[in-house]
Amino acid sequence: MNNLYILKLGGSIVTYKDSKEFKIRVALLEQIARELKIIVNVNDLKLIIVHGAGSYGHVPAKLYGFDKKQDMNDINWLGALKVKSSVQELNTMIIDIFLKNNLPVFPIHSSSIVKKNKGAIDQFFLSSIEAALDNNLIPVLYGDMVFDVDEKISICSGDQIVPYIANQFKIEKIFYATDVDGVFDIDPYVSTEAKLIREVEMNGEVINMKADLTSSHNKDVTDGLRGKVLELFTLKHSTEVCIFNGLRGENFELAMLGKLKNCTKIKKT
Repeated sequence: MNNLYILKLGGSIVTYKDSKEFKIRVALLEQIARELKIIVNVNDLKLIIVHGAGSYGHVPAKLYGFDKKQDMNDINWLGALKVKSSVQELNTMIIDIFLKNNLPVFPIHSSSIVKKNKGAIDQFFLSSIEAALDNNLIPVLYGDMVFDVDEKISICSGDQIVPYIANQFKIEKIFYATDVDGVFDIDPYVSTEAKLIREVEMNGEVINMKADLTSSHNKDVTDGLRGKVLELFTLKHSTEVCIFNGLRGENFELAMLGKLKNCTKIKKT
């Protein structure tokens, strides 16, 4: 499908991820909605949005033990359902903000279309996404608790969803909105000497860059930036990935039109 992009809104963009309280970034989400409406309409683009769970997912997931492998004979089902309820609540609030700003988004609950096996996506029903796109709507998916053949239930992160969808739709451009300018040689939240890596080449299973791909500086049960980059190895075709700072609303247009300088572009060949 021509001019179809994926935009991943990181958990630190939709929520105050390092906060102990559940709080979403209302003003930023309103700005993002307005920016995306213009970008999509003016440039005749189709868009799939995937958002992270932020504090709404990672805090309860860790509380109920889903940051580590579960005992299959003692699944905390009530805890899993509370995590699921929390991320669904976040999705509903994001959808409401987008709709109030006239962005035609259609929520698709990942748990209803995804099934995993041993932690990897095993089944993914795409028909709802296709129908939304055919009707000029923007499908919105998110990290969720999903059934797992081997583990009974497990987390399906937005960073797993993105490359899977990209492969199915043969998407050529993916955008990750994060709380940093891109990939750095060392964590910019730890050192003022951190340098932004603007271009990265991925060839097969080899990534050509010198960077400290540690987990996110925020509390993250899905492995943060390191997890994002590692999941990109599952891309099966030539793709350009842009990781940029989504805390600055004006960056969305610049990034999606290829005009943003302070970002990391990863090319999968």
